[in-house]
Amino acid sequence: MENEQHATPVLIHDRYTIVLQRVPFKERVFYEDWLQALLFENRTVLPFTELEPAFAGSIPLVRESGTGDITLSILLVSN
Repeated sequence: MENEQHATPVLIHDRYTIVLQRVPFKERVFYEDWLQALLFENRTVLPFTELEPAFAGSIPLVRESGTGDITLSILLVSN
């Protein structure tokens, strides 16, 4: 059963609208590497400024970086 707590997203471009379809991650169509690449290459996907104004202008620096026991999927920096 669909989770009905959220509205259906719609992409609006010029005079056209496209109703977007949810793609569950459990189907394994998309993997962590795909998601990391998406977020790394398209930093506007996450609303950093809405989460914390201090994060405005954050840029991705590196993917899959780690030191010791800690591994970061994506490291972002801001000024």
